[in-house]
Amino acid sequence: FSSLHGPVTPPKLTLNSSRFFNSLRLLFFIEGLLELDSILQTLFLSIRNDRPASYFFWKLFTHL
Repeated sequence: FSSLHGPVTPPKLTLNSSRFFNSLRLLFFIEGLLELDSILQTLFLSIRNDRPASYFFWKLFTHL
């Protein structure tokens, strides 16, 4: 495969890997935001349903 297309140059490889890691970091950032959003929704639901605060903290620790 490499004999047909020539060897892969290192700069292209590092560029692709850095782009991959940036998208991975963005994905984890979005995942963290969604996690935070679900935690906040749980808090607001527990407030609205008049649940005790211990339920929210239990829910929070199960998320972590």
